[in-house]
Amino acid sequence: MYKRKNLSTNLYGIENYIDGNDVYNSKLQILLAGDSSLLRVPYKIEQFEYRPDLICKDFYGSLDYYGLFLLTCGAEIDDLWLGNTLYLIPKGVLNTIVVSV
Repeated sequence: MYKRKNLSTNLYGIENYIDGNDVYNSKLQILLAGDSSLLRVPYKIEQFEYRPDLICKDFYGSLDYYGLFLLTCGAEIDDLWLGNTLYLIPKGVLNTIVVSV
């Protein structure tokens, strides 16, 4: 199981938790995917249609969370239309998970 090693300048960058392309052998991914009780909050897309980077920045306040956003949002680009609701893990919960890995 791949655990973080040397941290890049971004603690939340998924490159710290995933070895190359092996997303499925990551402790972080197992924690995120394996816990169906993780708190998720609704986020209705009211702007930034088809722009996951800007949706991430709007919700988390930073693009540092972009990789985690892509792993956890449960949506593809085609799902990012105006009016659609995503269920996202709050920043505080993600922070707790990242620190524990």
